[in-house]
Amino acid sequence: MTGAMGTGNAPNEPDRPATYLGGSVLVTIFCCVPFGIVAIVYGVLVGTRWRAGDVDGSRNASKMAESWMHASIGAFVLLFIATALYRAFLFFTVRK
Repeated sequence: MTGAMGTGNAPNEPDRPATYLGGSVLVTIFCCVPFGIVAIVYGVLVGTRWRAGDVDGSRNASKMAESWMHASIGAFVLLFIATALYRAFLFFTVRK
């Protein structure tokens, strides 16, 4: 007998795509809330579409969740740099 007992997975069944829910929740809390919420929604869709048998839709939702999660991190980094530059500009131009 091959494979783990009790998994119920057929030998040729594709692997379930990653949901990225943990990372999506973290970027929602610490980075950019709007992008993080979109990432969470797509992360939930991964499981929903997988259970419905839509393998391609599940893979697409997984890719979108990952993309929105990375977009949230990128937006945070860009806003952090812009804020630092703005504060540096104010510091050096307003000094008396």
